[in-house]
Order: sequence, then C-alpha cells, then structure tokens
Amino acid sequence: MKLAIGLLLNLLAFILAALGYVVIAVAVYAASVILLAWPRKREEKKIEPPREPTPDEIKKRPVTAPEV
Repeated sequence: MKLAIGLLLNLLAFILAALGYVVIAVAVYAASVILLAWPRKREEKKIEPPREPTPDEIKKRPVTAPEV
C-alpha cells in the first residue's frame, strides 16, 4: 500500500513541477521519497527447535534386533 501511495505522490510531484508549482512539488516529492524508502516490516518466521521425544513415544518405537 505504501508503495502505491509513494508512486502516486511521485507522479503528482512531477506533474506539479511541470505545471510550475515547484515549491509544492518539492514537498510532495520529499514525501514520496520518504514513503518509498521507508523500510517495510517483514514477518519473522519462527523456527522451533526439534523437540525431544517423550518417554512414552520412545517406548512405542519398534525395536529391531541386531543381525548376527
């Protein structure tokens, strides 16, 4: 959303500069640059450490006999 607003403000700034409203265009351009350069929040992926099996899970595992 910030990207779209920043691009629209940037376009508006260039249109205002072309029409001769340079002072207003500079302010609008500065606002668009701030919106475009502001870092976006990224979702942090939580990495869970592998859990250790419970004693009940260990007892339920199949047991194989070593071959002789």
